[in-house]
Amino acid sequence: QTRRGQSVLLVDADTVTGHVATSLGIDGVRTLADSWVDQAEGGPFETMADIASGHPSGLRVVSLSSSPLNTEILEPARVADALNGARRGFDFVVVDLHPSYSHLNLAIFEVADRILVPVTPDVPAIRAAVQLTDYADEMGVRDRLALVINRANSGVTVADMERTVGMPSLALIRSGGLLFVRAANEGR
Repeated sequence: QTRRGQSVLLVDADTVTGHVATSLGIDGVRTLADSWVDQAEGGPFETMADIASGHPSGLRVVSLSSSPLNTEILEPARVADALNGARRGFDFVVVDLHPSYSHLNLAIFEVADRILVPVTPDVPAIRAAVQLTDYADEMGVRDRLALVINRANSGVTVADMERTVGMPSLALIRSGGLLFVRAANEGR
């Protein structure tokens, strides 16, 4: 829950290296894949809100899968429909993705209101953001893109990054170094 009392669902849609629940200190989560396997075997229909785990901050968290194996049940259009359904129960639905152009990510891009692109002020990260911009043009979602510049206090200037990548920055995050490591280890 945010300071304004708004409800937030955080969805870990990174089926390759996802670790949102672990980073937040939430163990034994029921995943969307678990729910859909159970439903296919005659179990009840469950929404993302039904299976989401609580965090002490008030945030609710759901993972699509606990392993990169056996994720074929996560059909992209069905996941997109589940995300759209989750909008009704939350003020914000935030989805963390693996950086790829998988069918799953493309389906999520299509239903997203905003696509935040984390980037650091270095040439490889900027090049990847430029590639995403070009791809977003083809998908028709370019107007939804915004940069979140990590380590904004070092390297290339924000103005240069915005100009090079061709999208505005929504947020600047200064380098947190050990603070970030400590927060992850403490589940914050």
